Amino acid sequence: MYGIPAGLQQQIYDEVEHSGVAHITDPVGENMQFFPQGLDRTRGIRKLLDKLGISMEQVMSIGDSVLDAEAVRASGVGVVVGNAPQWLKDEADFVTAPFDEDGVAIAIEKFILNKG
Repeated sequence: MYGIPAGLQQQIYDEVEHSGVAHITDPVGENMQFFPQGLDRTRGIRKLLDKLGISMEQVMSIGDSVLDAEAVRASGVGVVVGNAPQWLKDEADFVTAPFDEDGVAIAIEKFILNKG
C-alpha cells in the first residue's frame, strides 16, 4: 500500500498484523508492504530450483525490500538495487543502480551476460 495518510497508518498496521492473514514487512509509515502469513519467497524459489536441478549457489537474486532479504542472502549472487534500505545493501554481494535507473538490467549484464 502506498500513500497511506498519517492518521490511518497505525490503524492499518495493527489490523493487518492482527488479522492472522498477512504480515507487514515494513514499519508503520506512508508505504507498507505485506505478505501472506506462511508463505516465503525463498522457499518457493528452492522448490522450483529442486525441480529444475539447480542449486541456490547457481542463482542470482535481485531485491529491494525485506521480502527479498532471505533470497538475496541465500543466492550465489545476491544483488540489491540502489533504492533499497541500507541494511539490505550491507547484506548484498553487489549493489546496483536504483530500479528506475536500469539497476536490474545492469546486474543481468554484469553477472549473466558477463559484460562488465
